Amino acid sequence: MKKPSDHTNDRLPKPRTNFSDPDVRKRVVEGLNDSAANDFIALINWLRMGKNVGEAIPLAKCHSLRNTISRLEALKCGVKTDWKDVLKLMERTIQNSHQVKEIASDPSQIATGIIKNLHEISLSIASGSVTPEMLARLHKMHQITSSLKGSEDLTNSINMLIESTQDALRGYTSQKAKPKVRKPIKQNYAQREDMILRSECEPLIGLNDIFMIANRLISMSTRLGCSPVTLAKRVDALKGVINPEIMPELLDLLQQDVELMAQTVPLQVKDDNSRSDGGKLVGLTGIVEGGSSIGVEAQRIITAELKRLPPLTNAQRISFDTARASLALECDTFKVIEEIRRIAACFKWRPLAVAAYVAHKSLGIRSDIAGDVITLLAQDEALLESAKCPDSSGQPQSS
Repeated sequence: MKKPSDHTNDRLPKPRTNFSDPDVRKRVVEGLNDSAANDFIALINWLRMGKNVGEAIPLAKCHSLRNTISRLEALKCGVKTDWKDVLKLMERTIQNSHQVKEIASDPSQIATGIIKNLHEISLSIASGSVTPEMLARLHKMHQITSSLKGSEDLTNSINMLIESTQDALRGYTSQKAKPKVRKPIKQNYAQREDMILRSECEPLIGLNDIFMIANRLISMSTRLGCSPVTLAKRVDALKGVINPEIMPELLDLLQQDVELMAQTVPLQVKDDNSRSDGGKLVGLTGIVEGGSSIGVEAQRIITAELKRLPPLTNAQRISFDTARASLALECDTFKVIEEIRRIAACFKWRPLAVAAYVAHKSLGIRSDIAGDVITLLAQDEALLESAKCPDSSGQPQSS
């Protein structure tokens, strides 16, 4: 059932402005004065500059200023004489733009009457007092002049007045209807994903070789981070990418690849601090942890030597790593010691320091002989130091 309403059109009446209130009257008058001042400035600027450069007559500004003056007079407020003077100038300019001649080129009673009517209508257009009856009179005069000889000037003036009358009756301030702008339709997320996947699978369209398709799907699945079987099923759902006849065989081939990859043991990449015997250098401290196969005593010696080593430059490190490359493949303990002594002589290091540096690096001395090499070199160094030192008893030897 329709809800009863107090108003027939179901709309509230527009509230009327109460001009008896002083505050409301003051606000309305100030707004009208501001509007009239803006229109007056625009018309003065046109008369000074716009008219000379060929700008169109600001008919809307004239109409707005004329309406503002009439509203101010209705409110019994003061109106500046400058506003009325600029309207008189604009009326004269509008009349001149109609190009109505004073005397017809072929004087006759009909032509003289038409010119008199054209002047009257032009004055009414300029003053803003146009009526629909004037438009009917202009059309009638156009019919009359079309049958007269040498009335081209009158016909042009009538056409201009008809256009001006239509504009005046239509109104200068009427706003054109804004075109309705439709909101963009939000694309479905699933459709967007399918479009992206189809663009990715464009190279597969038209291929019939199962192995080429499988290789492309495997590389795509690795890049996208998903299973190649799942990716193949998604591509098959797009329709028109992969031939449906080869799809079962393709899925079997991809499933075999997944099973083989699952059985493969991933490679473990060791960093530069890890050792072949399981030991590892802790940060930049020179301390070796783990690597029980090398021996506890050898670990202690390596740790102590690494703390004593001076920092190497990049050039020294590259030369050192190149020189120690042959030690990783040597299985004989004594040959390793001889090679270490040769390297130490080239770089002017102690053999034990060279062995400690090589042992703590990956691909250094083999773990099964590294402990013996370190221990033997430490013993040789201790014997050399004891031979250089004097007798610790302090008694002179008998001659």
